[in-house]
Amino acid sequence: EAEMEAERAAAAAQRKLEREAAAAKRKMEMEMAQAKREMELELARVRMEAERVEQEAKLAAEKRKMEEEIQRIKDEADEKRRQLEEEEAMREREKERERRRIEAERIEAERIEAERIEAERIEAERIEAERIEAEHAEEEERLQQEAAAAAAAAAA
Repeated sequence: EAEMEAERAAAAAQRKLEREAAAAKRKMEMEMAQAKREMELELARVRMEAERVEQEAKLAAEKRKMEEEIQRIKDEADEKRRQLEEEEAMREREKERERRRIEAERIEAERIEAERIEAERIEAERIEAERIEAEHAEEEERLQQEAAAAAAAAAA
């Protein structure tokens, strides 16, 4: 009887040990499954973070490219504006040179006209002086002829 009791007790202890071993195995499997899930979650989080960082880098690169393009367009516009301003300044200087040239030609034409008028006045004065001198010479000759005729008449 005691032997049977010992066998039963041994069998009960064996079953208890097996149950405890099975429970420990299940607990360990659950803990491993939980650790695996946590690692997978952490991996997914790290991947999402890496993707976010990559997207930010792409956006930053695109933003930099856009800013460079905007600056290039601004620089081109500034250069075109500067060229237009230079061309306008050249046109203004050319207009001013042309205006001065025309003014100089007008002044020269006025000077030439004044010289021509002065020359005509001097020529008219010379002609008038010659006419008066000729009249005086004729008057002198007429007076001499009269005097000679009077002297001849008085001598006769």
